[in-house]
Amino acid sequence: MKSRIIIVHGWADNPQLGWMNWLAQQLEAASHEVMAPQFPETPLHQVDLPAILTQLHETIGELRQDDIFVGHSMGVSLILRTLLGFPEAARVRGLVLVAGLASSSRYRPNVLFDPPLDFARIIRMTERRIVIHSDDDPLVPPTQSQELGSLLQAEVRIDLGKGHFVGLRGLSELPSVLTAVQDCLPK
Repeated sequence: MKSRIIIVHGWADNPQLGWMNWLAQQLEAASHEVMAPQFPETPLHQVDLPAILTQLHETIGELRQDDIFVGHSMGVSLILRTLLGFPEAARVRGLVLVAGLASSSRYRPNVLFDPPLDFARIIRMTERRIVIHSDDDPLVPPTQSQELGSLLQAEVRIDLGKGHFVGLRGLSELPSVLTAVQDCLPK
């Protein structure tokens, strides 16, 4: 069975470049449907999160049981908040969350974190959850990604020396994410 993979980039990134583009090409070559919406580039303090959440929800349409979400940085929070906008009975196959965090006092108040995310509901909605972080991420400390993994009862994987996994800064391939997506696929 082929899955639909939704790749959600973080702030000031581009899913048509770097490792996200490479990932999309790998998945499309395996005949999966890939969606990677591009959100407007604006300064962080001007990001219209409600508009981005609406765009993501509209891009997804209806959730499918074979959907796998891949999120990076702010894209992780966008995915988690968007999932909570679907009926509680909806199910998806997997989440692959790269350099994400569960909450942030630094970015509050914020529609992504307020009200607090309902992690128990997200767990019920998802069959498999994998959190990937680096040991040297300067923006999202490993402890925050590990906390996210714990709250989601996710498998936590470390990809050493990848910083914040920014494709626009030369990270052109990310095999750990491709492997995680493949691990979410039905056997």
